[in-house]
Amino acid sequence: WTHQGHQGAFVASPTPVPGGAIIGSSSKGKTASLRFGPTADSQPEVAWRAENASSYFSSPLVVDGRVFMVNKAGVAFCLAAESGRELWHERLAGACWASTLASQGHVYFFGVDGLVEVFLAADEVSRVASSSISEESRLYGVAISESALLLRYGRRLVCVREA
Repeated sequence: WTHQGHQGAFVASPTPVPGGAIIGSSSKGKTASLRFGPTADSQPEVAWRAENASSYFSSPLVVDGRVFMVNKAGVAFCLAAESGRELWHERLAGACWASTLASQGHVYFFGVDGLVEVFLAADEVSRVASSSISEESRLYGVAISESALLLRYGRRLVCVREA
């Protein structure tokens, strides 16, 4: 499928949702939720556009009916997945290039400097923890594999798991 009318940088991958996708944009007012048509050749429709929330390097994350994203300035956003209405936003300690992860009711934002900020996956902002991962390089990406966390720093891949 294709869809016209988007603006800004689209570095982040589209995030699939039932019947459509969330398309993050670096431009305010351009992050959108698309609904796919009933057939393969149907054009997707815009279900909503986020008024202020934007996403740059990291892909939007959908958890329990909420969309979490972080912009290039390091502001985290939580939106209602059905309407795109902003539930909250919060300035993080710095920029995040890695995509956000969620586990057990918490959302994890990974700063380029290794600071991990943890929030409740809730309608109201609640920062519950932060932790620093010490490395000399910038943190570019994260992934979960079995019971391990994989961190990409430049050309290095670091595995964190319980011993």
